[in-house]
Amino acid sequence: MSTKLHFLSAHVPLTKQFDLNENGSLIKQPYPMVKDFTSYEEVVADMTEFTAVVQKHAELGNCLLKGLLNNSLKNESRAGQTKADQETSWAVFDIDGLPYKPAEFLAIIGFEGADYLIQYSASAGIVNSKGESTTAQGMDRYHIFFMLDKPYSPRHLKEWLKSLNLNLPQLKNHMELTASGMSLRWPLDITVCQNDKLIYIAPPTCGKGVTDTIAGSRYEYHTGTTK
Repeated sequence: MSTKLHFLSAHVPLTKQFDLNENGSLIKQPYPMVKDFTSYEEVVADMTEFTAVVQKHAELGNCLLKGLLNNSLKNESRAGQTKADQETSWAVFDIDGLPYKPAEFLAIIGFEGADYLIQYSASAGIVNSKGESTTAQGMDRYHIFFMLDKPYSPRHLKEWLKSLNLNLPQLKNHMELTASGMSLRWPLDITVCQNDKLIYIAPPTCGKGVTDTIAGSRYEYHTGTTK
């Protein structure tokens, strides 16, 4: 089963920028606020091809759209260009701060049989010239991409992610309220199945005195243990 993917570029790289302040400490710029995009379509047959196109667009500073565009974009807004209920044949786990390595996380949720791609976040592995990092090098922040056995609706996938959060103690015990106290912060992000979601895949941009210690190994393709 072939899978269509849409990637987006902008006038700036769609990643985080790291620099040093006057004291030599790391400062992180957020992902850029961008209104207009240019789109690129890729078709993949398996996770080997999926991995190749993700890495290609990552190096170009592009991001991956969770969902498909109604029309191609050329330096224009993506507003209204996705269908909220359109089925998808791939998904992603977004882990941000859970105390589990990727293999440990997959064992917890019983998801060890599929081929998958790990992509460590732009914050992972970033240190200043002294080797210091304010986020313990951020290796607890990563995406896990995988292809599904058949197309599913985003609503179905969101309910699945909620179920994992609520029923697995290793996730449920890390559930907490957001800073406003008005909603839940899900340990396993439930919004990454939405068809308008931007998935940031590009490596960071590093200024003088900043080192990316995992450059060249930010993306890891793994073959499942069972078929």
